[in-house]
Amino acid sequence: MGQQNRKVICAGCYQKFNVLETSLYRKKRFCGNNSCKLIIDSKVKNSNYRKQQRKLQNGTFRAGVNPGLRTQVLDRDSKICKLCHHGIDSKKMQIHHIIPLSDGGDDTINNLITLCAQCHSDVHKEGYHYYVNTFKSYTKEMEKAGWSERVR
Repeated sequence: MGQQNRKVICAGCYQKFNVLETSLYRKKRFCGNNSCKLIIDSKVKNSNYRKQQRKLQNGTFRAGVNPGLRTQVLDRDSKICKLCHHGIDSKKMQIHHIIPLSDGGDDTINNLITLCAQCHSDVHKEGYHYYVNTFKSYTKEMEKAGWSERVR
């Protein structure tokens, strides 16, 4: 019995289909019916909602950096990515924790830095520890320039 004879269950209607008669939608097998797509959408949305609620109950949900602190970091960094040095619309800039909260970092201006979306993604892919010294030396220079006093 080959791969083409394998039976799978549609994630929307729960009917069995030959694997070749189905396709993937949101990483789930489905028969191709639009109503099944809607059911899968609903399940994914519900699942994400339940995950968010569990995080809230466990105290692990984070809404991100405080908007006022975000503005202060963007102002300190002149709304320029501190890795590639390109300036982009401040709404598209992201605030990166130099030391992640999960590793004992905090939400202070000396632990935050401005990055563009691409560089932020790259830092997380490569591992933040490769950039800690570079970013920390920058924030120390800013602290010497008086930025930590302006924030308080």
